[in-house]
Amino acid sequence: MCGEDVRRGHDLKSGVEIEIVLRDVVRRCHAMQKMERSEQIKLKQRFEGFGWLTRTDDKGSTVPRWERTSGLGKRFEEDLKREVAARAALTATIKAKATARKAVEPVEG
Repeated sequence: MCGEDVRRGHDLKSGVEIEIVLRDVVRRCHAMQKMERSEQIKLKQRFEGFGWLTRTDDKGSTVPRWERTSGLGKRFEEDLKREVAARAALTATIKAKATARKAVEPVEG
């Protein structure tokens, strides 16, 4: 990611990113791509106000970065559990269908 390695801010236990870099968020969120940079930073500052993020760089940095707080995890904990369960169920369904398809396919010979 052009030197802005977001992965180094990972919580290895849960696999969740702790450090959030503005550029990474903008790349992943289509709505933020349409915003001016100053608006993007103001939005993140609102998250700071909610107690979800803490700014970790010097204000005015060319690479704004924040760290997740426990408040963010608590706020979205149930959503995350539902998402993880839904993905696990979908993965299991795909694997089951693939296994069933292999069992039914005729052997060429």
